[in-house]
Amino acid sequence: MGAFCPRAVEVKCAAPAAFAGHERPGALGLVLPRGVGVAGKRRYAGAMAAGHRLARRLQRRPSGCGRWAAGVRDRPMENTLLIALSHQAALRRRLEVIANNVANMNTTGFKSEQPMFAEVLVKSRGGETSRGDTLSFVLDQATRRDTTAGPLITTGNPLDVAIVGDGYFVVMTPTGEHVTRQGRFRLDDIGQLVTEHGHPVMAEGDQPILFGPEDADIAISGSGVVSSENGELGRLRIVGFDNEQTLRLVEGGLLMAEAPGEDLQAPEVAQGMLEGSNVEPIREITRLIEVQRAYDSASRMIDREDERIRKMIEEYGR
Repeated sequence: MGAFCPRAVEVKCAAPAAFAGHERPGALGLVLPRGVGVAGKRRYAGAMAAGHRLARRLQRRPSGCGRWAAGVRDRPMENTLLIALSHQAALRRRLEVIANNVANMNTTGFKSEQPMFAEVLVKSRGGETSRGDTLSFVLDQATRRDTTAGPLITTGNPLDVAIVGDGYFVVMTPTGEHVTRQGRFRLDDIGQLVTEHGHPVMAEGDQPILFGPEDADIAISGSGVVSSENGELGRLRIVGFDNEQTLRLVEGGLLMAEAPGEDLQAPEVAQGMLEGSNVEPIREITRLIEVQRAYDSASRMIDREDERIRKMIEEYGR
């Protein structure tokens, strides 16, 4: 048997025939299905690039056995590493999302998130094997937000407002209209009702709610009507969306919608209360431990496979 030539390693794979006509070119020679997000492609490409770096490191080893290239070209030896790296990248993404959930378990109105992954099958250039002729990779496809309402927490502050059921408060920011579930409001220097970050809270008619110096007894009814001892000042604008998953989190608990929401005709709010986070701490910490263990296990497997390849090259290089 001749000496093994690492220069013959080829990582680029072909897509299975089932994808024909439904794909677009992806990173590093792969063909990815339509609908793959930019962030998911970047994370997946990062995992694949790590495998390429390993291949390049192997290629730098002295060989002098180029005549064996044709025989080894169809037997890529990084498949195990590439699959493990894609799995590890997915685990790292899960770890980031879970850690963010845990960090915000006491944030007013915060909604927990869950990453969603897809299986990407690519055809192996090595041909039919005992496990078939396709390789299975993990692709980070999207992040789903749990829109379940959080628990109501009594604060006693007359400017704290919680939405009971569906709906979002509308606030105005320097970049335009946004929505939020965080009802921790206050008055600014001119008597305007604003969020804790200073963004005006909108009333029906897209007008801010202003209090005068003589308005002391502030009341907010269950339907969102704001009033004082001097009369009504406006009604909080609360909107709803057909698909809340299209809302994009920006900053400070604010969400941006692709299209304006529809004003709710009969919203329900509670004065002197705030909506807590819907994160379940015990469940998230349990997931955190499970993912960390799986990540460590994948890391050890990659190290073992790297060591196996190194020893094989040294053995065949003698």
